[in-house]
Amino acid sequence: MSGHFVKKGKTFPAKWLLDPEAFGGLAGEARQMDFVADACRRSAPRADFQKAGIDKVRLPGERALKVRAEQLRDGVKLHDGIMPQLTPWAETLGVAPPASVCSLAGDSW
Repeated sequence: MSGHFVKKGKTFPAKWLLDPEAFGGLAGEARQMDFVADACRRSAPRADFQKAGIDKVRLPGERALKVRAEQLRDGVKLHDGIMPQLTPWAETLGVAPPASVCSLAGDSW
């Protein structure tokens, strides 16, 4: 389990809700979760999803982790309207606007 839960205004790590060691151990829990995740990934999407172009079943958080890895590797692509709005603020505050990876490489946005 991940995350936290709140009881009487206090936040507790969710691991306090269930101790895998009390139910066959952490290794067994990991094997079971791997099995469930693999079964989900091997499943075909619903027919209506397939018609919409979705070709695989994803687990919660998979897309976010993929996007995060891409952004850490390549940088965050800003919408075209953001830098023109930031530049006047940078001038007003006397700071350099952030340089883009593309402009450093000689490419355009």
